[in-house]
Amino acid sequence: MLPTQLPTNHFQISPLDDTLNRVAESLQLDPTRRQRIETSYKAVSEWIEKDLTFFRSTLVDIYPQGSIRIDTTVKPYRQSEFDVDFVCHLDFLTGKLHDALEVLDELERRLREHDTYKGRIKRKNRCIRIVYADDFHLDILVGCQELTDNPERLLVPDRQLKDWTFSNPIGYGNWFEQQAWVPQQAWQLLKESYQQRMMVEAAQKLTDPVPYALKPPLKRAVQILKRLRDVYFYNNPDLAASSIVLTTLTGYAYQKQLSIADIIAGWADYTLSRVRYDERRQPIPFEVPNPANPRENFGDKWKSEPTIFKAFVNFVLYLRDTWARITSATNPATRDELLQGLFGYERIQRILTEQRDWTAKVQKLSTLSGLIAAPTLHTKPDVKLTPDPTPIKNQPHRFHGGPRFAAGKIRQRNTVGFYQMHFLEKAYGTTFRCRLENGKLVAEGWIQPHELCGPYKVKIEYLPGMAPWVYIINPVIEPHPAIHMYSDRSLCLHFADDHRWTDRTRIAETTVPWIAEWLVCYEVWLLTDTWIGAEAPHEQTKITTTPIL
Repeated sequence: MLPTQLPTNHFQISPLDDTLNRVAESLQLDPTRRQRIETSYKAVSEWIEKDLTFFRSTLVDIYPQGSIRIDTTVKPYRQSEFDVDFVCHLDFLTGKLHDALEVLDELERRLREHDTYKGRIKRKNRCIRIVYADDFHLDILVGCQELTDNPERLLVPDRQLKDWTFSNPIGYGNWFEQQAWVPQQAWQLLKESYQQRMMVEAAQKLTDPVPYALKPPLKRAVQILKRLRDVYFYNNPDLAASSIVLTTLTGYAYQKQLSIADIIAGWADYTLSRVRYDERRQPIPFEVPNPANPRENFGDKWKSEPTIFKAFVNFVLYLRDTWARITSATNPATRDELLQGLFGYERIQRILTEQRDWTAKVQKLSTLSGLIAAPTLHTKPDVKLTPDPTPIKNQPHRFHGGPRFAAGKIRQRNTVGFYQMHFLEKAYGTTFRCRLENGKLVAEGWIQPHELCGPYKVKIEYLPGMAPWVYIINPVIEPHPAIHMYSDRSLCLHFADDHRWTDRTRIAETTVPWIAEWLVCYEVWLLTDTWIGAEAPHEQTKITTTPIL
């Protein structure tokens, strides 16, 4: 066992580890398939438990083992079936009264009594397999308790040996969980780095879920190694090392590193340190004892089939050399190209795109939310919002979404229109194209209220005596009460009791800055489903609208 290496008082999740976390998360079972597996597992368990002959008096428990038990599941690679393992745990006396193959035959007999299962059964060396339409299969291991005073250790039937062999699924799961455990201080460092990397505090407001959850690094490393194995041996699956071998060696090699990349490098070094060569320079198989029951050797197949062991050693050598190039790459493009070779071009490209999109979303949310929360806002000549002083200081207002307020006396006077046009042009130059139509001012222009926002084409219609009507022309936005937009797609930018409109109220100093604020709030709403602008309760008024002429 290698000495444990506790982390220092500082740790940062690197871009490589961030990518590996995302790869591992993408490999996990999706909720739909997990639900199907759990439903099937429970149904099979209930069927065995209802047996009125053999299992009625011998069954102790039925429980999952393997990747489901230790949370290291990996999706099938290119349509291969997902492997789900669980244990049919029988009592101590059954192992003394029945021989190994008889117990295995009883399990097969019970499953064949089911109309659905009988056509899906495959006999394996140590288990009975039920195949579910090339989607996944259940491997059911039946075992008898080895000792009366140890409920974990089992005797498991082996068809090739025609006898019992040793196992301990419960103890193995407990061992791996202990190996994966991270000391509290180190876990806090990892958690803080994760929260910083994923910008969790800001990201909690997003409607999109955080791309991946915080998980013990050892479990992530096992998921990564399993997928690397699947890709490497895709054309020769019979030569691939078993998942239990990969998992156990990774557990033995683990030194409490917080970096997934370091764990994988350490696994390769540790595994190769176990390899010895004969006089012909051929690798000599070594044992991989079950840490929960050393009499069980997970690498027992290597001695009888040395070709498999040699293929395994070649895989570790290849991975060690490739991994060294990845971890030492100073050019991100070089690193990403190497990762594409290991995991596939499409997967890595998708993950890299997701990384960029997620970072951009959270940064956008944080920046725009901070902007709206500023004590004072100003509007620049290009209609961008800023907390820094400019000639246009945004007036306080509250967005409103109730019925419109009644208009005052409408004055058909071009002088008021020219007055508004003058100040629009003075404040914003040629941003707006203005015209007068029968006393009504119409101003159209493109507004991009912040560099992180998209451009919007807006239209302002104004009749003296009334507050302006404002519409978003492009892109088309569907009305929604939460965004303070009426069914005719006009915006409700202020609550009338807060701001009484007169002929001398300047659109340039009120309506335009408020439009910019509305657009920023809208962009945040798209990310969070939450309106962050100040709001007036909708029930504060019952006055109805007067349509603009």
